[in-house]
Amino acid sequence: MSSTRRRFLLGGVSTVAPFSGCTRFGDGAATVAELEVEFVNGTNVRQMFHFAVEAAEGLGEWESRDVAPETRESVVREPPGGYDPVAIHGVVDDHPTSGELVGVGGGETGGVCLRVLFEYGMGAEPTFLQSSDTRC
Repeated sequence: MSSTRRRFLLGGVSTVAPFSGCTRFGDGAATVAELEVEFVNGTNVRQMFHFAVEAAEGLGEWESRDVAPETRESVVREPPGGYDPVAIHGVVDDHPTSGELVGVGGGETGGVCLRVLFEYGMGAEPTFLQSSDTRC
């Protein structure tokens, strides 16, 4: 991973930052065609990651993923029609975190693939990192 990416520790509600050099949507907003959540377990023990995606309509169902030590796993979701995620919430090892998803909603600039890294064991608290691409 690039050492130039912007990284934010999220102890409460804050903004999920895009990777340096990745697409930003500017003033227009985009509809999410595909959402990929990648779980990164940087610890030496198995960890259970729990996450839920929030839309303007409310919080979606919580999902869980058991991730082996020092590995990463991904899950890809196609949001149902009319669903534009606005935030993501997560818990791992009793450490909650939340982040606002930047540059989505509205559908004016077409569909994008949104990728969120949910990292644990890389710092003191879990982190979310966001990137996007117009090619799904």
